[in-house]
Amino acid sequence: MIDLEFDDNRSRVPLSEAAKLLEGARSFAVANACSAIHRRSYHGRSQPLRAREYADFVGMGHTREGSFVIPIVSPIGVMKPVIIEGKQEPLIDVQSELNYFPRRVTGIMADVLREIHELAVIRERIPPKEDLNRAVVAGMSADACAALAAMISAPKASDLDITFQWALTAAPPRAGGDTVEFPQEAAGAIREIGHLLRDKVRVEDAVIYGFVSSLDRDPDDEEGVVKVKALVGSRVRPVKIVLRGDAYHTAVEAHDLKLRVIVTGPLVKSGAGTLSMPRVHLFRIDDYLPLEMSAEARSA
Repeated sequence: MIDLEFDDNRSRVPLSEAAKLLEGARSFAVANACSAIHRRSYHGRSQPLRAREYADFVGMGHTREGSFVIPIVSPIGVMKPVIIEGKQEPLIDVQSELNYFPRRVTGIMADVLREIHELAVIRERIPPKEDLNRAVVAGMSADACAALAAMISAPKASDLDITFQWALTAAPPRAGGDTVEFPQEAAGAIREIGHLLRDKVRVEDAVIYGFVSSLDRDPDDEEGVVKVKALVGSRVRPVKIVLRGDAYHTAVEAHDLKLRVIVTGPLVKSGAGTLSMPRVHLFRIDDYLPLEMSAEARSA
């Protein structure tokens, strides 16, 4: 759950302001659902159906006295770590992958809020283009910036505090549950960052979630070929990628411990139907979900 808390000592908030806040929250949720599927600096009207449907799935909890609070509740059900014995290959269940989508979107929303806070509140200057590219790869978009700026601007003389609360049925994402605060005066910087993302930054990355199924690298090579088995569309497919340095070591760890990974980059389909990512912009452990563990890792 993500609490959007607006510092406001009024006994009631005008419906016109409340409507703007709720529409901003909806737009922010949809923007990050889009980023869970494709990393883009600006989504605009390119919103996949699954991202738009997320706004119908995620709900608003009960508000609390003392301030105007919008609790954004994303049900995830019971999610337990999968214990994989021996050399058994992890299996990807299509329905389970679809069920994981809301949890991943909530994780991306938390990441994006921290990114925007770092770039627009903590720093005192507009970030350079390379920082904006990195933030988009992490999930940020012009759409998310516009939605957040609209929420901050809506209340009169109100700041926005955001708190993350993760369900006890699943391990929390890696970044924890720190509160981030957005003063009203940050709205202008957030809008400016959004304009730069829309007009100056070009990122068009597919996002896949899956398991490392094979590794191939000679001892003297800097690069290694990695295959990730992931749900692409409605089918489980192997995707060939090339990694080097720390990313390849992460792939080795994910393969040995049978951990899920997140990969972003341009997805290419050959004439023979094989899939590959010729450039990988993000490769990391998918710890938005409980970590699957092999028996060896569990006993370590």
